[in-house]
Amino acid sequence: MKKILNNSKNPFLLLLLLSMSFIFLSAFHIDNSIELHSGKTDISMDEKTMITDHLEKSSGLPGLIMIDCPDDFVLNLNSSSCTASGELPVPTNIQGLCGGNEFDAETFQGGTLNVMGSLEDGDLSIFAQDFAPGTHTIQYTVRDSCDNVFDCEFEVIVPPSTATVVLKQNIVVSLTSSSVSGEAMAIIYTLSVDDGSNNPCSPIKLEIRRDEDSCGIPGNTTYNADGHPNDGDSDPSSPNYDSDNGESVKFCCEDLSSALYDVDGDGVNDIGYTKVWMRVWDDTNLDSIPGNEGDSYTEAWTYVKVEDKLAPAIQCPADITLTCDMDYTDLNLTGSAIAIGSCGEVEVEYNDIITNLNSCNVGFNRRRWNVVGRSDIFCDQTIVMEDVEAPVHVSFQELQDTTVTNCPDQVGLGEPLWAGGPCDVIGYTLETDTFRFEDGACYKLVNNYTVINWCTYTPNDPSWNGEGIWEHTQVVLVIDETVPTIEDTADKIFAINDDNDSDGDGETCEAKITLTNVAIDPGSENCPSGWLNWQVFVDLWGDGTDDLEYSSFLPPFDNDFNDTNGNGIPDIYLSPTNSGDEVNIELPDIVGSFSNHKVRWKVTDGCNNVKTNDYEFIVKDQTSPTATCQDTITVGISPVEPSRLWAINYISDALDNCSSSEDLRYTFSETPPEDDLSYDPDRRSSNYVLTLNDVVNGSVLLSIYIWDEKRNYTTCETVFLIDPNMILNTEIIEANADALYQNQPNPFRVNTSISFDLQQAIPVRLTIINAASSKTLEIDIIGKKGSNTYALDRNLLSGQGLYYYTLTSKNYQETKKMILID
Repeated sequence: MKKILNNSKNPFLLLLLLSMSFIFLSAFHIDNSIELHSGKTDISMDEKTMITDHLEKSSGLPGLIMIDCPDDFVLNLNSSSCTASGELPVPTNIQGLCGGNEFDAETFQGGTLNVMGSLEDGDLSIFAQDFAPGTHTIQYTVRDSCDNVFDCEFEVIVPPSTATVVLKQNIVVSLTSSSVSGEAMAIIYTLSVDDGSNNPCSPIKLEIRRDEDSCGIPGNTTYNADGHPNDGDSDPSSPNYDSDNGESVKFCCEDLSSALYDVDGDGVNDIGYTKVWMRVWDDTNLDSIPGNEGDSYTEAWTYVKVEDKLAPAIQCPADITLTCDMDYTDLNLTGSAIAIGSCGEVEVEYNDIITNLNSCNVGFNRRRWNVVGRSDIFCDQTIVMEDVEAPVHVSFQELQDTTVTNCPDQVGLGEPLWAGGPCDVIGYTLETDTFRFEDGACYKLVNNYTVINWCTYTPNDPSWNGEGIWEHTQVVLVIDETVPTIEDTADKIFAINDDNDSDGDGETCEAKITLTNVAIDPGSENCPSGWLNWQVFVDLWGDGTDDLEYSSFLPPFDNDFNDTNGNGIPDIYLSPTNSGDEVNIELPDIVGSFSNHKVRWKVTDGCNNVKTNDYEFIVKDQTSPTATCQDTITVGISPVEPSRLWAINYISDALDNCSSSEDLRYTFSETPPEDDLSYDPDRRSSNYVLTLNDVVNGSVLLSIYIWDEKRNYTTCETVFLIDPNMILNTEIIEANADALYQNQPNPFRVNTSISFDLQQAIPVRLTIINAASSKTLEIDIIGKKGSNTYALDRNLLSGQGLYYYTLTSKNYQETKKMILID
């Protein structure tokens, strides 16, 4: 806006003078020039310039001045002073008749104007200072030497400042119990989120809301009810009614598990975070009331992490006493604490704050259970390892003694804390001594802290009184919690192996056994054990009593079985092994053809991590007898009875390492004697019935099986020459060409067929017995000459397993095996 004011001494007189001047000047418009009475100025008419507002001073009438006033101008606020300052534009195109123009400037809404220089010299400058926000009217006044005055106005606009929004980050709120609903709730206000939002030149108003609401709380997602965007309803019954006018938002248990936002940017929404918006109003309309009509606002948001930090109740498992060979880190043995919080069961963790165990794993362990994230909510459990004698107490002051597991690359050390005066210069040094208990596995760090105040610590000053220095020792125990593993845990069978009486003790039915095993200690990445201690307990004969102990915890010179450690078990020294190396246990000779034994392997690393495994082993005679058959023998037949050959009668020599000759048994097949239907226990032999084919052929080659008491067998062969004229002193049946065949299919599930050939049509009997030698089925059949078949249904039998079927006629008998399966 530009205002031009002609301000002479009398405005009515000015109008009269203007009229008269036009009349006067019109009388001379044909001249080339007008000579003023003052004789000071000529104005050319050729330029067709209209002369207005100027009169000759000597006429006694005021002259006229014309200027161009500046356009409206903007000055910006200085945030430090909340006022605007700066140079204003000067008037231009000043035209007058008298010269000697004087300039003045004036403002009417506060602030000051400094005018420097002059119009005449061309160095005029106008500087505005301390202009408050708003519109300021500036009046420029020009006065010439004829005392003529010309006024004009323009406006200087100072825009108001805008608010700066600053929000806190990493805001964490904890749920607290509600006295009304009993449910856990949390509330934060605008000041909980604001971190210095401001408008240095204007009061501000803060409002907050939630981006999403998991709690079903009215007004949680609205600012207030002012009718702006994201504002709620003014009706108190509306779900969008904000009862606190946008001053707070609330949180509940559902927020603990909600996952609405990807806070860390890994593409997965993070649990427990909500987004809170804050709106900051300023006083744009300058009525000193931010947030009403005409004011402006700025919005921003931040994340709030919701946690449940209400004090849960925690209950420890009962104190427990274990033996030193038990694993106190096994929670199945010691139990676990439980904790209940306001939103249900909460996670617990534990730290063994005092581990006071000697090298024999005797002592006690103090286990502190606490709610995760709440070290102030805890209970203690004492785990006593039997025969506690020398507990070690760890004390701490400014820096706590601590235990670090699994040998990390960097052990986190604490720092001393101090509070000094404004002139104190305090610093500290740390010297660490490392004490290793076992190569690469366990060690202690002794941290010696020295804190000095350089203002008072002057040890070289003779007058120094010892002030300004503080010392403290912190102990950090670094341990390995990884339990070794034992490789071999499978049961075993060992064969009697002193068949040749290698030790000359006259005993061949004995086993010389060396048990071996391997233990591996992976430790952690940084602390595998350098060696492993062994304890091996052997229970000979498996009667539940340990008979031998092999131990790395005995003196290395203990090379005889005695009871050095006083536990009632004969013991002997066993060297430790490196991880992955084999340990060997040589047992005394074990006599007997069959016996059961047990061995328990126990390995301990250098940090008292213990692993125990046991298995059974059987010592069994697996050596076959040695025997020699008669090469060739001539036998006869009986004309009246079946001709049977008894296997025992045709052995020249038979010996066994565990069974005496009187306990050896003999058969004509690989069927064990107890399963052989032709076996006679009194004779210790089975028999072979000569057939007509044998007689026709004149000889038969038979294998004889020699069995010891553990079913180990060997074979040899004898050729039997049959002399029809020789009388055989044995049972005789007349040989014929009848034949019994293997059942088909075999094994079978549903039914099978048994086929046999007869030389003539005669009655026969089919007998079936099971493996326990109990008769199952007996069938009489009228056989026909030639091929015969009997279809056997499984329902006639007593269940799956091995069966023997025998075909018997007046002059023929033969047995075969069959198997029924499911």
